[in-house]
Amino acid sequence: MRRKTNQDFESLQEALKTTPTKTWQTYNCTLVTPMYGGGVKAGEVDKDMPIRASSIRGQLRFWWRIACGPFNSPKEMFDRETAIWGGIGDDGATVSQVEIRVSNVDCKGEVAAFEYERHHKDRNKFKSVPKPHPELGHAYALFSAQGKLSKDKTAIEELPHKIAKTGLFFELQLNFKTHTEGALISEQINEVKESIRWWSSFGGVGSRTRRGLGAVKVTGDGIIPVTRGEVEEKGGVLELVTRNGKPETDAHAVVCWRYGCDKLRDFRQAKNVGRNPPKPDSKSPAGQSRWPEANSVRNLAESHSKKHSPSDPKTNFFPRASFGLPIIFHFQQDSGPGREPDDHTLKVADKDKERMASPLVLCPYYNGKYWESAALLLPDWQKALHQRLELSPKPSNVKNEPMNWSFSPEQQRLLAGKDKPMEGRRNDPLSAFLDYFEKGQ
Repeated sequence: MRRKTNQDFESLQEALKTTPTKTWQTYNCTLVTPMYGGGVKAGEVDKDMPIRASSIRGQLRFWWRIACGPFNSPKEMFDRETAIWGGIGDDGATVSQVEIRVSNVDCKGEVAAFEYERHHKDRNKFKSVPKPHPELGHAYALFSAQGKLSKDKTAIEELPHKIAKTGLFFELQLNFKTHTEGALISEQINEVKESIRWWSSFGGVGSRTRRGLGAVKVTGDGIIPVTRGEVEEKGGVLELVTRNGKPETDAHAVVCWRYGCDKLRDFRQAKNVGRNPPKPDSKSPAGQSRWPEANSVRNLAESHSKKHSPSDPKTNFFPRASFGLPIIFHFQQDSGPGREPDDHTLKVADKDKERMASPLVLCPYYNGKYWESAALLLPDWQKALHQRLELSPKPSNVKNEPMNWSFSPEQQRLLAGKDKPMEGRRNDPLSAFLDYFEKGQ
């Protein structure tokens, strides 16, 4: 028995000698825009572990699909993806062949994204709209971080969320398994490295990365910017705008991020762009929306106040659905004859899907020399124009689904001409935004 124990011990020692040492590929990552969320609890930065390897893995898988597509079929994509990243299929679970770890995290602290200020006339109340952080906040991009006031506005029921400051540093390390069952071959390793390139150019860490939050500057072997030509080869569209200032400094990334968010906000709701000017007797900073969605709800619900009679009773399309779903429509009830519709939600007409992610990515883009503002339409972005929609609650008289955008080029031109924010631009809402983004007006 003792001889067998010795033999087992000697066999184990020999096995340990032949086990290959792990080789880690290291990338240095620096946060260049504020990070929102990223922790276990939604919308919160984890002080102890602000950067999680699991969340970066999810980002890399997403960008792998972009960098290595298009695929001939969903099955081909699934088989190739699980062979690298792991997953569960019909034949059981497949182990990931890519190990990821995060080390040497140097967090620069966090700040509140917003601050509630006391009302200048009644100091017992707060102003309804909080003020975004002057350097790192953005009211449009960080709307879900605003917090919440009590109904009488005398107390803060939910504090504004905090965001991680720029300058946060961490090392991203990857080990490619090449000596195990299902080991990666050189082609698959190159695909993983491509996903890191695309992630470093357009992705980030934390929440709302498609709106430029949590963008990172990545340095390491093989990290060069993804070009406009590479994006077009995959079926996407990339527009770049250079902003004034010191574009070669990392601090300029925040300027570029703000520009993209400003343009999307203005395209959707700015005075004389997405909204009419306010009426002389109005206390609101902007007037009625120039987009057709509100009137489409009024038409479908067959309900509206006299002040907001739809200009076109046949309007039934929702172009802003292309920027992501769901959309909640809230109508202020006017005094006088007629009643505005109750609140409605526009969502995906699929019981298995609650949301449709935006095909538009806004982010700072480092071209290898300096920072620019980027607007990226992901491959297959046209699918968002024709996503099946559902209005909830569904008006009893509606037989057909609400229309996002038309398939007909001729009807697209007609609809774009009726939709004032798109008038004179390209003939779908996403491409029209790229026009606005590029020209700045």
